[in-house]
Amino acid sequence: MPFLYTNLVVFQEAKSIHRVVCDLTRTYPAAYFYLRDQLRRAALSVALNLAEGSGKGSKREFRRYTMNAIGSLNELAAGLEIALGEQLISDTNCQDIIGRCEILKRQIGSLANKLKSEANKISD
Repeated sequence: MPFLYTNLVVFQEAKSIHRVVCDLTRTYPAAYFYLRDQLRRAALSVALNLAEGSGKGSKREFRRYTMNAIGSLNELAAGLEIALGEQLISDTNCQDIIGRCEILKRQIGSLANKLKSEANKISD
């Protein structure tokens, strides 16, 4: 039986964003290793929270992990703005990734609302 997260569109997009972030940060100077690593960890955390949450035993727990994923998207967007300020990323690349993060944030938010609704039905 496949893992539930493999069927989630939000997981697939989170993986794609992680790959783009890894590719864009590959050439960061050594002096910015901390920012490169933090951006990569934040991007990875989105996908991993979705995967882990999908394997929890309840809709309520899964929802909690979706909210963690949204927090990681916020962290990633803030880190990208810092990278832009340090001239480590172009404005075009920064806006492209942040735009994708905003779309993914809305999609995960919709999933979280659905999970909340389903959890409330179960507890009623």
